[in-house]
Amino acid sequence: LSASNEMKLAERLKAIQVNELQKQVKNPLDPLLLKLSKDYTNQAGLTEILRDLFKMLDSDNLGGLTSQEFQAAVKKLNFTPRIFLSDSDFIAMTRNGAMCNAHGQLGVEEFEAVMREQMLNYTQSRLSATSEFWNVADQDFTELGTLKQLLMEQLSIRKELEATK
Repeated sequence: LSASNEMKLAERLKAIQVNELQKQVKNPLDPLLLKLSKDYTNQAGLTEILRDLFKMLDSDNLGGLTSQEFQAAVKKLNFTPRIFLSDSDFIAMTRNGAMCNAHGQLGVEEFEAVMREQMLNYTQSRLSATSEFWNVADQDFTELGTLKQLLMEQLSIRKELEATK
């Protein structure tokens, strides 16, 4: 192959990789979930991060996030690609509103529960969506992230069991 053909082939491969990566973004919150998954080291740390995030998103400081408030707030976060949530995304995240409070909003506890569930779903989907286009660092992170989630769930269950004794 000539140098020109090799460059064209490399460009085509790069375009395919970008296209495949875009297909992997199944949840609009994926960029946020990736950051959250990397930033915590224990349950208390994750709780603190999620509560701080809630305060930042709760722009009117009334202690609850409506679908519209949540959508507008996450759109302002500095992520690439930008996070765009629809009403149907919010409904799906909250299991048709079952995870919302009596006012149909996410309070801080409901927000934390929703985000923990989203993080678990994210790490599980990343683990199962292995692709030849991932680099080793992404694969390693996904496996470690899933193990971290499982460990956190196990610790949470252990604490609940100890509290009932």
